[in-house]
Amino acid sequence: MKGSHDKKKDTNKNNSLSLSALEKLSKRDIINQALLFHANGNIQKATELYQYFIKQGFSDAIVFSNYGIIMKRIGKIKEAELLMRKAIGIKPDLAQAHLNLGNILNDIGNLKEAELSIRKAIDLKPNLVEAHYNLGNILKDIGNLKEAELSIRKAIDLKPDLAEAHYNLGNILKDIGNLKEAELSIRKAIDLKPDLAEAHYNLGNILKDIGNLKEAELFILKAISIKPSLEKAHFTLGIILENLGKFKAAEIAFIDALKKSRKENRNSIYYNLGIHYRNIGNISKSNDSFKLINEMIPSIKLSKLIALSINYIIQGNLNQASINIHNSKQLINETTLSSFDKIVEAEHMLTWFTFIFNLIQNIKIDDKNIYQNVPHIGDSHSMTFAHKKIKLSAVKKNIQPILILGAKAWHFATKEDNKYKSSFKEQIRNYINSNEIFISFGDIDCRENEGIIHFSIKQKKDFIEVAKTTIIKYIDYMEINLIPIFKKRYYFGFPAPKKTKENLSELAIKRRKLTKLFNQFLKKEVIKRGSYFIDVYELTADEYGNNNDMYMCDNTHLSPDSISILFKNHLYKV
Repeated sequence: MKGSHDKKKDTNKNNSLSLSALEKLSKRDIINQALLFHANGNIQKATELYQYFIKQGFSDAIVFSNYGIIMKRIGKIKEAELLMRKAIGIKPDLAQAHLNLGNILNDIGNLKEAELSIRKAIDLKPNLVEAHYNLGNILKDIGNLKEAELSIRKAIDLKPDLAEAHYNLGNILKDIGNLKEAELSIRKAIDLKPDLAEAHYNLGNILKDIGNLKEAELFILKAISIKPSLEKAHFTLGIILENLGKFKAAEIAFIDALKKSRKENRNSIYYNLGIHYRNIGNISKSNDSFKLINEMIPSIKLSKLIALSINYIIQGNLNQASINIHNSKQLINETTLSSFDKIVEAEHMLTWFTFIFNLIQNIKIDDKNIYQNVPHIGDSHSMTFAHKKIKLSAVKKNIQPILILGAKAWHFATKEDNKYKSSFKEQIRNYINSNEIFISFGDIDCRENEGIIHFSIKQKKDFIEVAKTTIIKYIDYMEINLIPIFKKRYYFGFPAPKKTKENLSELAIKRRKLTKLFNQFLKKEVIKRGSYFIDVYELTADEYGNNNDMYMCDNTHLSPDSISILFKNHLYKV
């Protein structure tokens, strides 16, 4: 929102006022004529009158304030600030001048002083809508979200049809974590102003965050149709399409985002493109995307190195993976983890680093002989036996990892399409010449803070029944898609959980129970379908259901050498 005298379109004329004509006007006539020109949008003539007025040594708060607005409009911020301060000096109770000064100070980044100026405007004129609105935006920028919310709500109370206020209230509510109310506020903004591209974009983001991906896609597309240059909308569209499993459309959206983005904004796009290409099994293109990420920021460099290390292990490029992990270790030792915006991101990177670091010590790539690959598809557990050699049907074969990062059994049990199903279908096509396949999903379903336990508590359902239903639907999906391609299907269970300090907590007890039952249910369903089951839980659990710490690579993954023991002592079939 702009100052009260700067709302109409500039209708400047080329002709200027003559000096003789000005000299005939009184001080009051000059002010009135200047205000009339300004109100009608004739900024050139208004400016001439303001300048003439000031040169004559006349003094008037409104003149200085309005002339300051014009200076701000043409980018002369320092002059604008001085003019506003002169206006306030002449008339300290001129609320509009305090508001305008606050807006100028906000533009130059002096948020604290801007806040004080706008609060003064509100003290002088409590019903000044623009002051409450702008104060809310400043408070949001300095992180005072609760007060920002109150200020924006006050602006809405005073002017309910102010679309921008509803839009900004939605953004504040989103930052607070109140997504449902945020959604309603931004929908109201769109009702009031349907062509507000940013509102469509932000509503799409909110819908994405609450899992309503299909509607999120529609609003992001609408934002792009209104403002095709909105680069972040193309990027967000790519993420939404990727999560929906629309891989070809997602790739196009990411590439469009690259074309429209500035160089400094491309790291996230390259990273997500790298994940996209990995999801479709094109590791070479995935590497190419990751390598384009700028390494100037340590946290981004670490993410890049870890992502490439994963790919190099999938490819069997152990030397390059080792180099990357060595460089990652140096970054971690330099406290790079503390520079991540979110603790969960730092923890994720550390978990992957620890796993890969330990895994590399146990991988030996045999380059002298070429073996037929047996694909091992799954989440991070698919990496556990990367490039180990195993004899199947009297033939020695190489275990080739196929990673679907973050995939849970329930992602395949749900009716909806998603990126995990699409990645699964896309990647198994590359191994149609193999008679066997290894499958490793399920571990994440049994964690305390996500998966079945979290879902059951939230939905007030029995977690055992949820587990049974999940397993049946998961195995149904797998078998329908795998039987036409792979004659023998080997499903891996997952390890018993590690003992922790919180091991006696109610959630930890539930997790131990669920982990045992999930593996038992999984074993039963797999064998009933005529497939093979490798009982990892049986290998790793002690008498209390805790991990026996005898066969682990880290806190979650098996040691690569355990594969021979599993097939010798823990393989089950009909």
